Amino acid sequence: MDKYNESLAIFQAIGSKEEIAASLSNIGGIAKKRFELDKALEKYTESLTIYNEIGDKEGIAAMYNNFGLLFSSKKQLDKAYDKYNLGLELATEIGDKY
Repeated sequence: MDKYNESLAIFQAIGSKEEIAASLSNIGGIAKKRFELDKALEKYTESLTIYNEIGDKEGIAAMYNNFGLLFSSKKQLDKAYDKYNLGLELATEIGDKY
């Protein structure tokens, strides 16, 4: 986690929004694996906000998938389903077949 926080600080210092969003997503993913689900939600939300600001549809779709995984972990299956669908719709729109 320390290395992700270090890289986040570097990207913030140089103002690289795409890399800031990616770092926040990675930090959220680690928090999720550690079952720090509120922290994961916070970092994912920050990341999604940045991806929306810069118009990165691929990043937005990936974040919706991350939210789906997170809400599944929290047993909030309706929210998970909604986020998965948003991600799928956006991925389909941009031709991303991941």
